[in-house]
Amino acid sequence: MPHSAFYRPSLVLKTKLALFLCILFSVLPTSAFAKPTTCSFDKFDRYEYVVKVYDGDTVKLANGQKIRLIGINAPEMNYGKGRPEPYAELAKQLLIKKALNQKIGLKFGAERKDRYKRNLAHIFLKDGTNLQYSLLEKGYASNIAIPPNLWQQKCYKVAEQIAKKSKKGIWQSNYFKPIKTTALNKNKTGYRHITGKIKSVEHTNGRIIISFINKLALQVHKSNKTYFNEFNFESLINKNVTVNGWVKMKNRKFTMNLKHPSAIEIEQL
Repeated sequence: MPHSAFYRPSLVLKTKLALFLCILFSVLPTSAFAKPTTCSFDKFDRYEYVVKVYDGDTVKLANGQKIRLIGINAPEMNYGKGRPEPYAELAKQLLIKKALNQKIGLKFGAERKDRYKRNLAHIFLKDGTNLQYSLLEKGYASNIAIPPNLWQQKCYKVAEQIAKKSKKGIWQSNYFKPIKTTALNKNKTGYRHITGKIKSVEHTNGRIIISFINKLALQVHKSNKTYFNEFNFESLINKNVTVNGWVKMKNRKFTMNLKHPSAIEIEQL
């Protein structure tokens, strides 16, 4: 019997087995994704492919939907407005490297869309990597908590603290150092980290208004008060605090809506 003929059946079986395994793995979406090692979860809501990365916290899926990553805020690319903010390009490149043209697992928020009609979701890679955690841990984004999308909020805060302590990414940049309330002006609105001393706390018309000594007033609206049930606002008076959120200016007054206690950091003496 010729030597090659002896092995031919074995080669055919191997070819058929390889083909079977390729088909098997292509139709088993869950088994293709590892369990996350950080920021655990129960199950994905959907699987999709990323076809475009806009910046460090927004991507486009093959089905045409835009996804805004829940729980983080990456530096702005400032398309058409000027130069990107520091680390904006690095945040974008991280998403390109890890997610572009890749199959991802999506975990949608309790609130599915933002005011720009983008879908809000947590994104996981096949190896179990949580993209939000990756960006936060490297210092390429800061943590934000916007109710009711608070799933993994504590985990994301931990990732941010890791980067802060190590002074990674934005946390080593002067550009992102908290702005003093005395330095606020019309050019410093939008998403900011602000620092200053609290002057007073007022409970009025279902709202809580926390005023700094200079310029800025924080507001907790009635719809978000439940998240502050265990928070003692009066304990902030005469203390230096840092807050993060979106600063607005109206009638020469600066305000920021507080939506979750994680936005407040009290200076430790």
